[in-house]
Amino acid sequence: MEQLSPEQTRAQFLDAVQHEQAGRLGEAEKILQTLLEINPSQLPSLCLMGRVQRRLQQYAEASRYLNAAQAMAPSAPPVVYELARLATDQNDLRAAAGYLKHLTQLKPLQGDNWFDLGYVLEMSGKWSSAIDAFRRALQLGDSNNEETYTHLGSVLAQDGQEAAAKENYLKALELNPDHAPAMYGLGMVITAFGEFEEASQWLRRAVRRDPNLVEVYQQLAAVRKFESADDPDIELMSKLLTDPARDDLSREKLHFAIGKTLDDCGEYERAFEHIAEANRLKRSRKAEFDLESHQALVGSIISTFDREFFDHFSPRGSQSKQPVFIVGMPRSGTSLVEQILASHPRVNGAGELPFIEQASRTRVGLYPDLISTLDAATLEAIANDYLRHLTDRGGNVRHITDKYPANFLHIGFIRLLFPQARIIHCRRNPVDTCLSIYFQDFATANLYANSLEDISDYFQCYQRLMEHWEGLGSDRLLTVDYENLTADLEGQVRPMIDWLGLEWDPACLDYTSNRRAVSTLSRWQVRQPVYRSSVGRWRRYENHLGAFG
Repeated sequence: MEQLSPEQTRAQFLDAVQHEQAGRLGEAEKILQTLLEINPSQLPSLCLMGRVQRRLQQYAEASRYLNAAQAMAPSAPPVVYELARLATDQNDLRAAAGYLKHLTQLKPLQGDNWFDLGYVLEMSGKWSSAIDAFRRALQLGDSNNEETYTHLGSVLAQDGQEAAAKENYLKALELNPDHAPAMYGLGMVITAFGEFEEASQWLRRAVRRDPNLVEVYQQLAAVRKFESADDPDIELMSKLLTDPARDDLSREKLHFAIGKTLDDCGEYERAFEHIAEANRLKRSRKAEFDLESHQALVGSIISTFDREFFDHFSPRGSQSKQPVFIVGMPRSGTSLVEQILASHPRVNGAGELPFIEQASRTRVGLYPDLISTLDAATLEAIANDYLRHLTDRGGNVRHITDKYPANFLHIGFIRLLFPQARIIHCRRNPVDTCLSIYFQDFATANLYANSLEDISDYFQCYQRLMEHWEGLGSDRLLTVDYENLTADLEGQVRPMIDWLGLEWDPACLDYTSNRRAVSTLSRWQVRQPVYRSSVGRWRRYENHLGAFG
C-alpha cells in the first residue's frame, strides 16, 4: 500500500476529525481505515476510530481499537477519555468513573474532566462525590458553566440541599436565561418548598423553550389534581405521544404523566392502560429484579439478627436519641409522618438519607454475615459519621427524622448503631401500597417497582422481615397505620409525640403550613389537609390486580 508523508497523514487525519465532528461518521471511518492499514500503531487514529465506532454503536469494534490504543499508551489522556466515554455509553458507570478519576489525576487543572466525572457520579447516584466534582469544574472554569451550575443544582437537590440547589439554578439562568434544563430544575426545587404556582410557571417556561423536555409534564401532573380528561395539558400530552419519532424514554414519561392525570379524573381503565405501558417501557431498559437474591438477603438478615444476637451483643455505637428513623414500603405514609413530626418545634426532617444502606455495603463488607465482626470502635465511628451527616441536614434540634423507607431492611444494624433511637414503621393496606408503587416513576433503584408480580413478591419479603423485627420486641419500634392516621389525625399523632418524649404542640396538626423542603414523590400530597380518597383505592383497579391475589 502506498505510504503517506507525515504531512499527508496529518491532512487526512484532520479530514477525518472534521467528518466526525460534522456527524459524517461513515466518511470518517473510511479515512481512518486507510490510515490504520498503513500504520496500525497510529495512536490518534486509533482513538478517533474508537470514538467513531462508539458513536455508530459498534461497541465491540470500539473496544478493539481503544484496547489497542491502551496497550500502546495506557495513561495517554485521549485514550483514557475515550475509554470513559465508551464505558458511559455502555452504562458501565463504575468503569467510567474509574477512568475519569484517573483522567482528573492526569489533567487535574482541566475543568471539563471534572464535569465529566461529576456527570457519571450523578448518574450513579453518588450525590456527595458529584457535588465535589462539579464544584471543582466551576473553580477551574470548565467550558460550559451554565450546564455545570444546572447539574450541580440537580445533585444538591438530590442530596437534600434544596436552597443551595436553587442558588445554582439561578446562576445558570444568569449566564443563559433561555437554558431550559435550569428552568426545569428551578421549577422542581420550588415545588419542594410547596410553591406550586410559581413552580408551574418555571416548568411551563422550560417546556416552551424545549418542547422535547417531556419530564416537565410529569411534574405539572404531580403538583395539582386534575378534574377533567379534556384538560389542555392532558390533550397536549396525548398529542405528543402520537409523534412516531418520539423516543421510548420520552414516551415512558408521558405515559406515567397521563396515567396520573386520568386517575385524578376517574378515567380508571384508560389510566391503567397508560401506567401499564409506562412500566413496560421502563422495565425494558432496566435490570431485572432478582427475587431470589433479595429473598436470600432477607433470610440472612433474619437468621443473623435474631433474639440471641441482641441478647449477647453488648450496647455499642452511639447512645444518641436524636435520630428518628421512619421506615416502611414506599407510598405507605412515610412522607406524611415526617411532615407531621417536622412541624413540631423540637423536630426537623432530614428527608431520605441512604447513609445506613450505603454503610451496610461499604463499612461492613459482606452484609449481614460479617456484622458481628464489627468492634465497638468501628460501630461508634459509623454512628458518629451518620450523626454528622444528619445534623448537617437537620440542624441542632432534639430529634431529626430520617425517612429512608428501605431502612426497614436495616433495623438490626440501626439497633446496633443507635440502641436508644426510635423507629417508626409506617404501614398501609398491602394492595393500596403496591398499586401506588406501580403508578410511580421512581428515579433510581426500586427494580421491583415496574411489575405487579415483582411488587407483590417484594412486599411479601417486607412483611416477613417486619414480622421478624416486631417479634423481637422493642419499646423503640412503633407501628403507625396510614388508614388510622387519616381517619383520626389527632388521636394518632398525640400518642406518637408522647412516645418520642416530647410535649404536645398543635403545630403538628397544622403540618400543611410547614414550608420545609419536601423533595419526595409525595411533595404535593403532604401540603394537603388529611384526605381519605387513597384508602381503598385498589378497588378502582380490582380487575387488573390478579398478581396480588
